[in-house]
Amino acid sequence: MREELGEVLTLQAKRTPKMVARTVADTEETIWRFADVIASPKFTKANLPKCAAFFDRVIETEAAVVDPPKGVWKRPRPHLCSPLVKPVVRLSSSGSYPSGHATGGALIGIVLSNMVPEKRAAIMTRAWEFGHNRVVGGVHFPSDIEAGRLAATAIAQAISGHADYKAEFEAAKAELRSGLGL
Repeated sequence: MREELGEVLTLQAKRTPKMVARTVADTEETIWRFADVIASPKFTKANLPKCAAFFDRVIETEAAVVDPPKGVWKRPRPHLCSPLVKPVVRLSSSGSYPSGHATGGALIGIVLSNMVPEKRAAIMTRAWEFGHNRVVGGVHFPSDIEAGRLAATAIAQAISGHADYKAEFEAAKAELRSGLGL
């Protein structure tokens, strides 16, 4: 934990106003935070209501999977381990491990990249940044983020086998691809 605390403090010393702004914006767990990599003015909630509803439902699965382990591990967040850590995002009272935000961002990335495989590399890079921004923000350790990414992978695999997921995924995918002209 000391080593990871050092990583948090190093990032804190290097963070720029642009990094802080992006980190703060990424506190919102939503597909629309991926707009920069989708790069289409049509990628909006208003234009893609099926997609919006589908991803809202996908994100709901994150807490059901991640919250119980947080209660078991009860890992303190970095700012509780050192007064030198100065978070730039809203603080949470839940445990640090695993990161729910990193889980949500990676889950969005996995599912979205399955809908738009042409942009898979950019989407997954953005998903990894989404999680990393929790370390930049001073509210998670790097291993919290990695655990969240692993949880997202397991969640994506588990939900993809459900019939209702498959139907909603296909409808959202068709709407998204049509809306983006793909």
